[in-house]
Amino acid sequence: MLEGHHYLVGDRFTFIDLRIFMCLIRFDPVYIVHFKCNKRPISSYKNISRYVRHLYHDIGLKETCDMDHIKRHYYGSHPNLNPKGFVPLGPDPWWETENQKENNYRNYFAIVSAIVIVSGIICLRQHRNNSK
Repeated sequence: MLEGHHYLVGDRFTFIDLRIFMCLIRFDPVYIVHFKCNKRPISSYKNISRYVRHLYHDIGLKETCDMDHIKRHYYGSHPNLNPKGFVPLGPDPWWETENQKENNYRNYFAIVSAIVIVSGIICLRQHRNNSK
């Protein structure tokens, strides 16, 4: 469903994307352990994890996420599930790593910029040598 798409419905960010993001970003750090939803983490789903990273980084939802607060809230507010109120340290925040495709575009532009600069230097040297 998400393969080749940035959003759930159509070609723009909607309220549906926001609502599902709020569940997906909590899934690995909270739901897997606290609610025993441990069949597979979101990070193991290629398209869903790409979608979460896209919303987190490219849409700017990163600025609205306080994972420490989210974890403290869930692990502290259900004493019947977590009587001691322990908050796990993990998992590592896989969503902090941007999607590879965006990184490749950045690398592409960096390489093109370097080629343009080097080409300019070579042209200047050739021009100076021809002017002598």
